[in-house]
Amino acid sequence: MTRALAALLWLALLGACAATPPASAPPYTDLSQAFIDFYDRTEGMEDGARVAAFKAEVASLYPGFYSTRGRRSEAQHDQLILANIERFPEVREKYVAAQSAFPIAYARAISHFRQFFPDSTAALPTYFLHSLGEMDGGTREIDGRMVMVFGADGIARYHTPETIGPFFDHELFHVEHGTYFPECEPVWCALWIEGLATAAAERMNPGIGPNALMLETPRPIAPTVDPNWQLALCTVSRVVDSTGQNDYKLLFYGNGGNETFAPRWGYYVGWKLAQRLLRTHSLAELTHLTTPQAEPLVKGELEAMVSEAGDC
Repeated sequence: MTRALAALLWLALLGACAATPPASAPPYTDLSQAFIDFYDRTEGMEDGARVAAFKAEVASLYPGFYSTRGRRSEAQHDQLILANIERFPEVREKYVAAQSAFPIAYARAISHFRQFFPDSTAALPTYFLHSLGEMDGGTREIDGRMVMVFGADGIARYHTPETIGPFFDHELFHVEHGTYFPECEPVWCALWIEGLATAAAERMNPGIGPNALMLETPRPIAPTVDPNWQLALCTVSRVVDSTGQNDYKLLFYGNGGNETFAPRWGYYVGWKLAQRLLRTHSLAELTHLTTPQAEPLVKGELEAMVSEAGDC
């Protein structure tokens, strides 16, 4: 498949984002081509030299993002880089297509988002790059400032016509929400941030199912939570004020979960909580709550859900 044909295909896949694309995308920094150029130039090179070349040619363009960020050792980071180099041929065709289509798709997504938040002025510096498998998109604090990062590799790997529009809405919603409700460490904050963003994507795309809301990634969440609803609520209630990394991983990481609950099951519980609050509050009202305003509302609704499920 040629690059032009792949781009046309991906544009068709992303067409659900809006009926008519704006003339141009909002400003963002595109580093996605650097990975392709690096890959082609170093093909056949010995592994260690190839990792070193990645650091010199790609990572140097945005060192803050491509550093270990304290999450792994240098040796582990080198293995991650090498693994992503080795698997690039598997996603290259869709990566190139997503790369070509991104400017219009991103502009369409913002146009769609502003139909629901017309007065929004929220914005973050935005980057489009190869994320080394970290993400399809999301906010990160890099070098002391919040940024939005879209991973061309993640979009290529995870998204379909069904999921791409809600995905953009979810991530753009985080930017608007974060203007009023900055990220905080306790579990209840993540429950609110991710649950409300999932519910917002659902409101902005009526009729979509759990797959489009990313509630079946990496595997369906509902079949593991619904039969164990009381246990799920009691588990969340027990760790609601925790700032422990293990508790956060249990609920929200793609490699989290346990023998009972699928990974990322905290998104599902947070979504259910936000759905309940949307019965009595508008989306804009909930989005613009400050942290002190949101905390009693979120914790109170969780307590009501626990009580309805039969207490702990």
